[in-house]
Amino acid sequence: LLPRDAVTDKVTPGADQSVVGLSLAPGTLPSVPLLVGDKVRIVSTPGAQGEVKPAELRTFDGTVAAIGTPDGSGKVTVSVLVPASQAAELAARSATGRVALLLDSRER
Repeated sequence: LLPRDAVTDKVTPGADQSVVGLSLAPGTLPSVPLLVGDKVRIVSTPGAQGEVKPAELRTFDGTVAAIGTPDGSGKVTVSVLVPASQAAELAARSATGRVALLLDSRER
């Protein structure tokens, strides 16, 4: 049997939300284990040899929806809920492999 808090009547993604999958290499996500429901920020990165220019820094607020297990190269897939209006841009940036994930406070 499942505990009562393991079941919900909420639909995910909700209205005006999308789920975006991020494939994150070691060093682009915290070593602290992520939990479903964690508030995170996803930051676009300039790439291995790029220079960080504050004017070009782009961040996206999200919530962890699911966490995969590391693959053979150590990459972890993290699915995040984001506003639908930002999902396409985040997915495009994620596809380049040039994003990092930050865990925000778990205090409420």
